[in-house]
This record gives sequence, structure tokens and C-alpha cells, in this order.
Amino acid sequence: MDYSNRRHFSRVNTQQEVNLDFGAKKYKHSVSNLSLSGMFVQGQSEQKTGDTCEIWLQRSVSEAKIKAAGRVVRVAEDGMALKFTFMPIDSFLFLQTLLQYEAGDSKLLAAQPVSRIAFEEDNALLLYN
Repeated sequence: MDYSNRRHFSRVNTQQEVNLDFGAKKYKHSVSNLSLSGMFVQGQSEQKTGDTCEIWLQRSVSEAKIKAAGRVVRVAEDGMALKFTFMPIDSFLFLQTLLQYEAGDSKLLAAQPVSRIAFEEDNALLLYN
């Protein structure tokens, strides 16, 4: 199935380490691509589509950590695709900056569909389907 026509956010190829906590299972894997709405995580897991997790992504110990909640939307032989379902605003802003830096294009995120993002009163961010 071609997933590219369903994508609403630009993806940036990157090699970042990510920690995933599914409750009973925890993983430390590598992110191969990243967007404002989610990521593809390389590595073996026992997870299934629909499983939810907590996500921590940090480029280096001196940088801020991106904290989010996510849901598995696709499982492949070499990894899984995760969609962000919740992210604090400070993590979202750091993610925007990280993506612009990794892409080397300051205009990359300018045309992203912010109508798909809802900012809530409690300074949380929800990314809708």
C-alpha cells in the first residue's frame, strides 16, 4: 500500500535514538524519519497496530527532550510507524526546530497543515488523524 498519499506533514530523514514505553515492553530504537505528526522507528518489536506508548526523543544530553504519546499505525518487518497523539507545547516547538535544522530548509514547515493540530487550555497539544 502506498502511504505517501496519506501524509500531511513533511518527513525528514534522521538517525535519532528514541525510547518507547509500551508499559510491559520498553524499547530503545533508532528513528529513520520524523515529522510533526509521527515517526518511523527501526527495530524489532512485539507491538501491533493500535498499541499506545510514551515516547522520549533526545539528540544529545545537552538538548531538550521531546516527550510525547503515540500510537502504532503500521508495523513492518524492519520497524513500526508511530503517530503522535499528545505532545506538550514545549516539545512540539523543539520538534519544529529540530526538523528545520535536520532538513536544512527553514521553509520546510511553513506550509504544514496546522489545522490538523489542536492546542488545548492546559498547554497540551493533540494531533488529530
